[in-house]
Amino acid sequence: MPMQILRDGVLVDLSPDEEAAFVADLPPTPEPEPPPRREVPKLLIVDRLIQAGLIDQAIAALSSNAVARFRWDAANVVFADDEQVLGLLTAIGADPEVILAP
Repeated sequence: MPMQILRDGVLVDLSPDEEAAFVADLPPTPEPEPPPRREVPKLLIVDRLIQAGLIDQAIAALSSNAVARFRWDAANVVFADDEQVLGLLTAIGADPEVILAP
């Protein structure tokens, strides 16, 4: 079915050329926004590390890496997909999915 427009109060079919011109003038469809990154409060992480018996290992790992320690101290939350956080948790024997669970 052809596209239609109102001309002088009458609904008329667009010709194929008019339809093509109309469609060509439409703005491009915007890309969807990526989903927001999930944040995990640091206090929740600390509580879970204590419960898992891994808080001493976490403290030692952060103490041996100045950049990681500075980032940890500067933040209130961490992103659940942060590669450095995932790596540190894995390195101390923690299960990132458990520690960073919603």
